Amino acid sequence: MSDGTTGVVKESRIKFRGFASMPKGKVAAIARAGGLARAKQLGHVGYVELGRRGGRKRSDQLTHYGFVEMGRKGGLSNSERLRKIKATTGKAS
Repeated sequence: MSDGTTGVVKESRIKFRGFASMPKGKVAAIARAGGLARAKQLGHVGYVELGRRGGRKRSDQLTHYGFVEMGRKGGLSNSERLRKIKATTGKAS
């Protein structure tokens, strides 16, 4: 980068801007304030609708076979969890 007067090229340094330059605590406080403002704006009914739209979108992405696979993995995970409990305690709960 030239300084425009002497023709000397200066070493350019990348500086962080915005949230990248802020301490994590300050970023968290800003995010928290934004979330609270959005909660007041939408209310419970608005969040219900957001969840419904997200569920429909996910359902369209997965189709029937995606749900079948998700159920199979959940069943395997649960049976493995019960097997571990039984092995350590001697009883399933």
